[in-house]
Amino acid sequence: MLRSRACVPGLLTLLVASCATGGSDESKVQVIKPDVQDVSPPLSELAKIPVLQTFERAHEAERVRPLPHMKFQAASSAADPVVQDAIGGGPLIPSPTTTFEGMGTGLPGFTVQSAPPDTDGDIGPNHYVQIVNSGVTVFNRSGTPVLGPVLTKTFWNGFSGACANTNDGDGIVRYDRIADRWVVSQFSVNGGNGPFFQCIAVSTSPDPTGTYNRYQFTFNGFNDYPKMGLWPDAYYFTYNMFPNNTFAGARVCAVDRVTMIAGGAATQQCFDTSNQFGGLLASDLDGTTMPPAGAPNTLLALDTTALDVWHFHVDFATAANSTFTGPTMVPVAAYTALCNGGTCVTQPGTTNKLDSLADRLMNRVVYRRFSDHEALLVSHAVTAGTGGGVRWYELRNPSSPAIFQQGTYAPDASFRWMSSMTFDQAGNIGLGFTTSSSTINPGVRYTGRLVGDAAGTMGQGEATIVAGTGSQTGTLTRWGDYSSMNIDPTDDCTFWYTQEYMGASGTFNWRTRVGNFKFASCGTVTNDFSISVTPGSQTVAAGSSTTYTVNTTVLSGAAQTVNLSVSGLPAGVTGTFSPNSVTAGSSSTLTVTVPAATGASTTNLTVTGTGTSATHTASASLTVTNNNQAPTVSITAPTAGSTVSGTITVSANAADADGTVASVKFTLPDGTTVTDTTAPFSTTFDTTRVTDGAGKTITATATDNQGATSSATVMFTIANGGGACINGTFTSTDVPKSIPDNNATGITSNLPVVGNGAVGTLSLSLNITHTFRGDLVVTLISPGGTQFIVSNRAGGSADNIVITNQVITAFNGQVAAGTWKLKVQDLAAIDVGTLNSWSLNIVGNCNPVVHWSGSASPNLPTIDNGTACTSLTVATTGGSASVAKLDISGRHDFCSILRGTLAHNGVTVAAFPTGTFPSGACNFSFTNRAVPGLSGDSSGTWTLCIVDTDAFGDTGTLNTWAVHD
Repeated sequence: MLRSRACVPGLLTLLVASCATGGSDESKVQVIKPDVQDVSPPLSELAKIPVLQTFERAHEAERVRPLPHMKFQAASSAADPVVQDAIGGGPLIPSPTTTFEGMGTGLPGFTVQSAPPDTDGDIGPNHYVQIVNSGVTVFNRSGTPVLGPVLTKTFWNGFSGACANTNDGDGIVRYDRIADRWVVSQFSVNGGNGPFFQCIAVSTSPDPTGTYNRYQFTFNGFNDYPKMGLWPDAYYFTYNMFPNNTFAGARVCAVDRVTMIAGGAATQQCFDTSNQFGGLLASDLDGTTMPPAGAPNTLLALDTTALDVWHFHVDFATAANSTFTGPTMVPVAAYTALCNGGTCVTQPGTTNKLDSLADRLMNRVVYRRFSDHEALLVSHAVTAGTGGGVRWYELRNPSSPAIFQQGTYAPDASFRWMSSMTFDQAGNIGLGFTTSSSTINPGVRYTGRLVGDAAGTMGQGEATIVAGTGSQTGTLTRWGDYSSMNIDPTDDCTFWYTQEYMGASGTFNWRTRVGNFKFASCGTVTNDFSISVTPGSQTVAAGSSTTYTVNTTVLSGAAQTVNLSVSGLPAGVTGTFSPNSVTAGSSSTLTVTVPAATGASTTNLTVTGTGTSATHTASASLTVTNNNQAPTVSITAPTAGSTVSGTITVSANAADADGTVASVKFTLPDGTTVTDTTAPFSTTFDTTRVTDGAGKTITATATDNQGATSSATVMFTIANGGGACINGTFTSTDVPKSIPDNNATGITSNLPVVGNGAVGTLSLSLNITHTFRGDLVVTLISPGGTQFIVSNRAGGSADNIVITNQVITAFNGQVAAGTWKLKVQDLAAIDVGTLNSWSLNIVGNCNPVVHWSGSASPNLPTIDNGTACTSLTVATTGGSASVAKLDISGRHDFCSILRGTLAHNGVTVAAFPTGTFPSGACNFSFTNRAVPGLSGDSSGTWTLCIVDTDAFGDTGTLNTWAVHD
């Protein structure tokens, strides 16, 4: 039985680990058989049937439903933190090698029947196949039509299902490079009224004009905005579901690719998200290198300042083994969605504006596996100044993705949107889009970057596939819906892009264009290497060491010297290589040494190999275990609540159950520290060094031989006969002082205050003459260093600053005795003045609240399906346990199975049920967790127990905890 890792909302409000709610439910896989399947006659024969029809009038295609889960921030003038606001300096982007007219008003034999075109296409060894709403054309690589244009439903002519009778659009075409086959799909939705189907056809040969294995699958609601990703084990389809015209969330379906290619009874397995998520895109394989065996397909969706990530593993033999996990959130740079997801793109010669479709990621999420890493690419439209730009992301390590680089391409005030992008074999990137503005008609452009360009930038300039020569007029705002950038399988270097544009102003007269380009450096042989680390993970006990083997391999060209380094080590842990540099093709040993005091943790190490031509990285996991128990400590003198005077002895008892106490550090009332390394642990303190009064504290911190610590604090009163509690007015004697003009250093006046107690109430009187008080900043500073700004360049017509008995609460509770300071700064030129006088009236408080606390750093491992407990001692304090609060930090492989209890002197006083901690693997931390319902003194033994409630082999560590008032 699969264990759900769905998020459970925690009871704690201060959890550090977080997760998205409303995610997938692994237990609800749906296995769906096709309604109808067959093998078609050759498409070249089906195309001979007269199929191109014209509706009574051109019409809008079935409208793309907005995604109500997206809550974009309102448009603002805030600068995009990753914007590229200038054209890249190059070397300049290559010009198109070939461009030709695609379907639309400009292609003979094609009639525009709907808008927008939903432009998609892909390149194979011998053909370019383009699909738009209502039609498909097969071109040769020079742009000459080989077949078509024909209605998309031509693929299903003679088919016994609904796919033969409707031509509703949202078409998809992909070249399956793995099998050398073509995949074509569109939905059949009866004008949005149902019933609802997805039509899929897979060619039986490399010839896109040949025969196809045809399938029809039923859906229980409107299967809007279908998209497809190629993966070795399946064709992964994504939809936005609208049963009864109400958004219900996303549906993701894995269609049995291998069986479809063979023409067998292929099923699909589907999962649904909640209605908090939509617009998912499945990763789409590019290149010749397959993903790691068994790797799931990674799916992405757009969130506010984040990407949501899921993983879909399908098992067509045993559906119960299929999993759909997520979402996890990958933070991205803040952005504002273009047009707030709506319509605002300007065109010349018309007030009609175009749709942005900025509420979702754009076609495609490209996956490519390189020699030393895996990467994903995706983009969407964002606001950039008064125009729009393309925000794009490269993510690495899809199994646990993180942003490798990101940028917003917006080199001027025009609108750039409706984008698509991909890699070539060298890792260079091509990015295509529509461009429009109040002076530029909607046209097709592209940009790109080479691997060595500055991160987050398209460094190679911009080129045009076709310039627009008209605007879309009337009330038709629909534009594009999507476009497609693909890589040529014959050289793995040439980018092919298709997109909508306008050739003349009008309505329902759109055109499309296909163009290609190639970076000159792609495909040339360069010296390169790869790096790997074995084993992929190691576990080591604190106080010992472990080793990894770092292997390098020559990928191309000649061997080169590779210098090695490692990052990501826990604090205090060291890593050394033997040797430090290698010739590519040889190995090195990485030795990781872990000091005894290192806490338990699991971290990812990154080994970097820096060569003369490239830098590559590899990762490995390091788990440090530490079963050491923290020492115990209690202060024996002075006792809590006592009154002392003169020079006193400060002493503590400390013990360690599984080792020895290395030291006890005493933190004394004046802030100084003394460390004693020999039992009995003690020191002395002259109480006359501080003012008389209650609320004085001493803290003893014990450290054991493994570096674990715990502490105890006592509070007491010092009475050296210093007199009554402070109450009076204190006046400065080092004034008047001239205030230097335009001088940030300014002047400081000192005011000594003597007496017992803390500040109960404090008021300030002040007299400054100045020709413009708007130049002045006046700050009052307590003996303890707390600062309060009295006046900060106050405006108005007055020039002087005169204050009489202004009450200031910022210093309440602080020790009153000591030197108070008044600082005056003049921060602008011309005007001058004088600090004439100032005074403080202080009424003391000699009965402060008694504070108490106890803390420990046990680094205590949790016990799988068991209970782990740790204790600390709070000395006699006179403090009330009724105001107890709890702090905890640690980690666990699966936090939502944890629960806990807290006991005081053997009596359980708080319980934390499962669900208190976040879901999944997490680092948990919360502070000031109230422990209500207690009474009596807080002293004694406090015990915290963490319970792991199942036996799945999960591990974890309680790092630190504390109780306090």
